[in-house]
Amino acid sequence: MTATNPPRKRPRPYGNSGFYALGAALSKGGLSALDGRSAMARTVRDWRQEIESDLGGEAQLSRAQQTLLDLAARDVVLLMQADAFLLELGPGVVNRRRRAYVPLVAQRQAVASHLAEMLKTLGLRRHAREAPRLAAVMGRTSTPATPEDQG
Repeated sequence: MTATNPPRKRPRPYGNSGFYALGAALSKGGLSALDGRSAMARTVRDWRQEIESDLGGEAQLSRAQQTLLDLAARDVVLLMQADAFLLELGPGVVNRRRRAYVPLVAQRQAVASHLAEMLKTLGLRRHAREAPRLAAVMGRTSTPATPEDQG
């Protein structure tokens, strides 16, 4: 008698979200792993600059705050990637057989919670930039008026 092997199940087709690959690239190269010309890179760069401005500008941030801001920007990239993939899935976000969300939903929530904690640590209130003194501004930009300028 020959033993026949049961037919192999065809592997489940997985959608490639790019979430893990992007996370690995960001952990190795930081935000420089993104192509600076892409819409995502521009959006994240603008977001980071706005948050930096809200915190009083680059000169006011400590090195620790800059590091937290970089980590928060990475989280924003991961959230954008996960959200884009989940929107493509549409109703496929729910596994009907198991009556559960796909695992990426839980991981997206973990990243969102991490981002919220970092933003709380950085501070959610706007900080005013220190305005330069009037005498310093006048000394830099104005020159004494001469009689030739007035006539």
